Amino acid sequence: AALAPLAELAEMYPNNLEILTWRANVEILLADKEAFGKTEASVKAIHAKPAFLYHQIAEAIAGGHRFGEAIEWYKRALAVDDKFWPAWTGIGFAYLRHGDFKLGQEAVSKALDGDTLSNSVHTRNMVMLLEKMDKKFETVKTKHFVIRFDESESKATKKIWVELLERCHQTLTDKYGYTPEGPILFEIFKSH
Repeated sequence: AALAPLAELAEMYPNNLEILTWRANVEILLADKEAFGKTEASVKAIHAKPAFLYHQIAEAIAGGHRFGEAIEWYKRALAVDDKFWPAWTGIGFAYLRHGDFKLGQEAVSKALDGDTLSNSVHTRNMVMLLEKMDKKFETVKTKHFVIRFDESESKATKKIWVELLERCHQTLTDKYGYTPEGPILFEIFKSH
């Protein structure tokens, strides 16, 4: 149902990248690879390096908290245009949410350094937060979690949080019959 109005718009405006990108997004979310292939070809006929297309798909997937899959789409965007700074920001945030702090921090820093024109406040704030966390946070890895504590809180509460989170994980996976992809990032801030 979502494709019908987009197909109509694409017929009216066959060279509109935004319409084609929305259409491609829906096709990916519906797992219609054949239709996506045709839309992707239409985009490539207009723009040889469709980083915008892949970035928008990654953003939609990341919005559904499927960060591992989103990372692959951000990589596709960067493979065709390694100076497409929104994709660096997106992949950085996706890596962070997926639990890979090193790659996340590197990508977000690269976006901030490279995009001197727009320098997103969101990106700048994340870089500053990550720098602070590197200095003042302790990271504990458990079977299912990566837990980041403010170092002033970690001594008093670390054992409690580790036990509580692992117990909750076991209870919820038993109850719902679903084990989320991990590790799960859990951050405990003294204040925010």
